[in-house]
Amino acid sequence: MYLSKLDIYGFKSFADRINVDFDAGMTAIVGPNGCGKTNIVDAVRWAIGEQKASVLRSSTMENVIFNGTKDRKPLGYAEVSLTIQNTKGILPSEYTEIKITRRCFRDGASNYMLNGVNCRLKDITSLFMDTGMGSDAYSVIELKMVNEILSHRTQDRRKLFEEASGITKYKERRREALYKLEVARENINEANIEIRNRQRTVNAYERIAQKQQEAKEVSVKLKEIEIEYHTRAFSKLIDETKSIEEELKGKETRREKLQESLNENENIIEKYKTELSATESRLNESRDKLNNINLQINELQTSVSIAEQRIKYLEENIDRFKREKIEIESEIVRLASRKTEIEDKIVILKNTIELMEDSKVTKKSALEETEINVKTSKDELKDLTVKHAASAKTLHEKRSEYEIIKNRLGDQITRCSKLADDNIVNINKVAEFDSDMRAAESNLNTLKDELTKMNSEFDEQKRLKDNYSSELQKLEKEIIYKKHEADKLKNKIEFQTNLLENFDDYSEGIKYLVKEKNEKGASVVIDKLEVEDKFKIAIETALGEISNYLIVNDLDAAENFIKILTHDQKGKVTFIIRDQLYNTTMNIFQEEFPEILNHEGVYGWADRFIKCPDEFLMLYKYLLDEFIIVENIDIARKLSRDNFIKFITLDGDIITNSFLRAGSKTNVETLKIGREKLIAELQGQISKIESTIAEENIRLAELKNSFAGIDINIRQNRLQEKRSEVLTAENKLQQVQYQKSETNKLIAHYKQENDDLNASNKELSDKMDSLITEIESAENVKYQREKELEHFTTELENLADKLTSQREEYNSFNIEITKLKAELSNLDNEHYRTEESITSRKNNIEARALECNEYETEIRKLTAEIESYNQDNTVNGLKPRLKILELEKAGVESDFSLIRSEYEVKRSMVDKVEGEQKSLRSDRDNIIDFIHRNEMKLTKDRLEIKEHKDRVREEYEFEIDYTVFEDAEIFDLIKAKAEVDRLKNKLRTLGGSGQLELNLYEQEKQELEKLSDERNDLVKAEADLINLIDEINKTAQNKFTETFEQIRQNFMAIFKELFLEGDESDLRLVIDPDNPDPLDAKIDIIAKPRGKRPQLIDLLSGGEKTLTAIALLFAIYQVKPSPFCILDEVDAPLDDANIDRFIKIIRKFAEDTQFIIVTHNKRTMEAADSMYGVTMAEQGISTIVNVKFNDQKIAS
Repeated sequence: MYLSKLDIYGFKSFADRINVDFDAGMTAIVGPNGCGKTNIVDAVRWAIGEQKASVLRSSTMENVIFNGTKDRKPLGYAEVSLTIQNTKGILPSEYTEIKITRRCFRDGASNYMLNGVNCRLKDITSLFMDTGMGSDAYSVIELKMVNEILSHRTQDRRKLFEEASGITKYKERRREALYKLEVARENINEANIEIRNRQRTVNAYERIAQKQQEAKEVSVKLKEIEIEYHTRAFSKLIDETKSIEEELKGKETRREKLQESLNENENIIEKYKTELSATESRLNESRDKLNNINLQINELQTSVSIAEQRIKYLEENIDRFKREKIEIESEIVRLASRKTEIEDKIVILKNTIELMEDSKVTKKSALEETEINVKTSKDELKDLTVKHAASAKTLHEKRSEYEIIKNRLGDQITRCSKLADDNIVNINKVAEFDSDMRAAESNLNTLKDELTKMNSEFDEQKRLKDNYSSELQKLEKEIIYKKHEADKLKNKIEFQTNLLENFDDYSEGIKYLVKEKNEKGASVVIDKLEVEDKFKIAIETALGEISNYLIVNDLDAAENFIKILTHDQKGKVTFIIRDQLYNTTMNIFQEEFPEILNHEGVYGWADRFIKCPDEFLMLYKYLLDEFIIVENIDIARKLSRDNFIKFITLDGDIITNSFLRAGSKTNVETLKIGREKLIAELQGQISKIESTIAEENIRLAELKNSFAGIDINIRQNRLQEKRSEVLTAENKLQQVQYQKSETNKLIAHYKQENDDLNASNKELSDKMDSLITEIESAENVKYQREKELEHFTTELENLADKLTSQREEYNSFNIEITKLKAELSNLDNEHYRTEESITSRKNNIEARALECNEYETEIRKLTAEIESYNQDNTVNGLKPRLKILELEKAGVESDFSLIRSEYEVKRSMVDKVEGEQKSLRSDRDNIIDFIHRNEMKLTKDRLEIKEHKDRVREEYEFEIDYTVFEDAEIFDLIKAKAEVDRLKNKLRTLGGSGQLELNLYEQEKQELEKLSDERNDLVKAEADLINLIDEINKTAQNKFTETFEQIRQNFMAIFKELFLEGDESDLRLVIDPDNPDPLDAKIDIIAKPRGKRPQLIDLLSGGEKTLTAIALLFAIYQVKPSPFCILDEVDAPLDDANIDRFIKIIRKFAEDTQFIIVTHNKRTMEAADSMYGVTMAEQGISTIVNVKFNDQKIAS
């Protein structure tokens, strides 16, 4: 199974559609920086479901679409397709070839396809789950991921272990199961609440059934009393309505007679007012006609006066002109004296005109004053008319207000009566509430006492159960921790046993001869030694490589073994030939050096601390010659000066005067000396731990039984039910208290409202009396306004006459002034002419003659205008017309006086009839008010009669009839009504008088049983889910633990291949005591190249960290290989030597896994089976070049 094909279009820098065909084995992708090599890696990540834009080196997912260059337009979508050959069936699909396609559009939309069929992202992730090929698995490794894998954040490397162990699907199933468990528990809680509510409903129906019998008895008694009450009230109301109807008939007859009289008077008033209006119109017409005649007379008089003055003036001029003509010659001499005379006369005329002008101003002032008086009188008349209208409006408003108050008073009296009845009912309710409160308080106190007792019992049981739970959790953690310790010890025993039995830490030749060939007569140097634990490290370090030599008895045995090794090609072995060694002289220089051996911290010669068979004692003395064991390196340094002795510390550090071998502390578990003893000690520790675990399991079972024996849920449910009962009792008490309080408030409110209504009734009654007085006053004001209106009308007419007289006088005086001004003007002219006539008199005589002729013609014309008649003797002149108007004026004035007298007589007749009308209206209104009140009462009584009849018919289907009761006068209807209300309240308290509907009760009961069954099913489902989660956890933990141990062993083995012999590495699962779940444990990586003991893995070099990460990745691949692996420049930090190791390990795993490597390293390129080159022939556009080395074919 491998990645066979990659199709890219529009993804990042790949603007054109490209097809990349991959073969099994190792493929290299090369090219300069920035050409788009990593975009191929990103395309694969994106296609297999990567959702983080940051992982794809982008801010948003839409940015992966080709964004254009200066010569290319942006594309609308990106598409990547992966074709995978599923020949081994690793992917859960029946297809042997699977094509995965992903598209992304610029509007944010995207879709996935499997073999050309649309699918979901979930389908893609499910397909790759636990295969090592997912977007977050180990199929794609970048250089930056090396640091992430080796960082302190173990979550990144944990994903790799989980993917390899195949527990991702288990974790997903556990997540789904936990969600379902949470939903099931919520449903159980809801079901419990619903069951409690249903149980309360069923209990309520049972209590209602018990109250039904009592309700029936109350219902029968209520029916009897209520029918009697309604019958009596019905009969009483009928009697009252008959009495009211008879009284209303008499009042109605009286009202009709009064209305007839009012209608007759209205007709008379209407007739008088019509005549009065006609007379008033004639009076106004006569007044207007008289004013018109006076105006015409004034105009004619003015015209006649002006014409006569003009004639007189003209005649004087003519006479003067004639005299001047006769005397012109004699007057020339007198012109100077005439000039003086004219000047004097002008002065006199000016003075006269000035005096007359002053008099004119006085007369004008008098005339204006009279005009103002007339205007003022008109305004006052107008104001009086407005006041008269206002008086009439006020009178109407007062009458309307009187009617409103009268109606309101009637309504309030009715409301007072109803409030009194309602308060009697409310007082009875308060007494019942007091009784209910005492019963509720007694019940509440009893329930509270019971609740206090149950709370104490519940708290004690809960405290006991919490103690058991805490102790259980603590004990379970201890057991898990001890089991883990035992497992660790077992792992150590297994490790030591494997080393002991399989010779894993010996050379290949020794392992072959001793273990596989099981050759006799040969033994390893280290196997014959027994050393105290304290000196193991020092002795094994002192022996060094010699510890792995093989001891044989003679040279023939050694040659035999060499032949076997040569024949089977099993490497080389160093032999110690014992007989040859003993036949030679062995120089053992172990002199006594008191100054050294007696020094503090010096233990002695190394051979003094070993035990071995006697035949090997001299051999070990020889091998350990010159080694003295000391406490530490400081003592060794001090003693190594100026001697040949080799000092070795307890930690295995070797010091001479010119040689030093030291470093980190040696791991005791890796020592070969005393391995069997170590295994026995570890087995003893395991036995102790298992014994302790067995004892703790017994204690755990006892605790679980005690814990299960305390059923706190039942007590909690009972406690909750009791709290609900207390809450219900408190609510009931508060409800009764609230009802009593509200009823008392209602009684006080009704009383206050009744008092307010009584006070208001008194105010309204007083106001009605006041309004009657105000209405009479308003009528008087109206009459007074009418009298004043008549007075002002007469006064205005007198002022109008005075104004006419003053105007005539003013006009006459004005004519005189005009005349004098004209004379003055003539004198001025004459004065001028006199001055001029001295030189021009003679020339002007003829002109004067012509002018005199014109004057005579004008005089004739003016005279004709004043007194002439037409040819048919009709009046045409001013004076004849003036005489005719004066005669007409006398006639109009006589008519005006007659019409005014007639108007005054008719006005007095209207006032008299209206006074009678006022008295009749008052009587009629009183009767109407009486009728209205009684009609309202009659309507109310009829409604109550119908209400009584309808209520009995609706309640009991019984018809009540009028009945005469002998005790009607003494029977108390109010008390009977109170009894009816009391029985109704009691019946309401009992829940009504109807039969309990058994089908509803059965339905509620069945629903309760159904809910209980559903709750039981949910509880069973909860238990099943808990068991499923436990099973998933156990399975996942076992798989994870097994896989982890496999990866650990693989990691240590691969680490040794990538590093030098003797370099140390390990993986540790660090379990938190507070959370013993291995799935959440921390994973530590230990990597210690030879000569280095870094405290943190971050202190390693870049190349060392890369090789460590590669070792871990390939350790995972050994457990669960991914069909393909993409490495993005992970070889960048490696030097040539490490590159060779890297390529070697790649080649080793390439048999099962397809490798696609993005690289710049030439050695990696040389090792590849095929190679793709990425270049940018066009700026911003990546293209692919394919090179296959096996057939030297180049394609693009």
